Amino acid sequence: MSARANRTAAVVAFPPGGGGAGMFAALRKALPDGVGLTVPDLPGRGRRTRAPEALTVAGLAAEIVTELEPTIAERPYAVFATCFGTIVGLEVVWQALERGLPAPRVLVVSGRRPPDTAPGFEPLDRRSDAEILDRMGRAWPPGMRDMAPQLQALMLRQIRRDNALGLGYAHRPRGPLPVPVVALHGADDPELEAAHMDDWRAHTTSAFRFRLVPGGHYFYLSRPGEPAEELTAPLG
Repeated sequence: MSARANRTAAVVAFPPGGGGAGMFAALRKALPDGVGLTVPDLPGRGRRTRAPEALTVAGLAAEIVTELEPTIAERPYAVFATCFGTIVGLEVVWQALERGLPAPRVLVVSGRRPPDTAPGFEPLDRRSDAEILDRMGRAWPPGMRDMAPQLQALMLRQIRRDNALGLGYAHRPRGPLPVPVVALHGADDPELEAAHMDDWRAHTTSAFRFRLVPGGHYFYLSRPGEPAEELTAPLG
């Protein structure tokens, strides 16, 4: 888990399938002084390099909440979850609340419908690496398409691992969150329609806001100020 120490507020970010802390390098730089960034390790990354194959989203979330507790119990925090990371991030928020921990000041989501309306994950075990790259690469910005072969191979392994985790995920309805939700949608995102992100409205009893922002599925790589603004404004 990566974090900046000695901060008075925190942002917890959950990456897309195949991604890790590096996906939020630009966001980290866009956050103001006093706000640290924490990116929990997903299976196959960092401290979870050897995570058991049987690990579930709920089990993963339970581990992450335990890791986050010293941070989120003591300082205001916000959550940013994108694409695959939305199912993990949502589960983490719920489990934190169920443990009596403070709620995030805001949940900012992008890249995927809420789990009650999103289609199931497509199994990738019979797909070749080339097929996965062809399909997922359509949404990648140029810098990701041109990554070095060894990095591409690493990302493919992580994509397959995240896909297996997603296939075993079953959404457990708990009702709407008592947390403000902001849904951001890249205007040029080829993966889903803007209306799908509006479905997050049903997942909060607090304020909801939808924003169409410039860019594609990974808009936060080139325009980190968009999520940074939404994440830090409620932190005071």
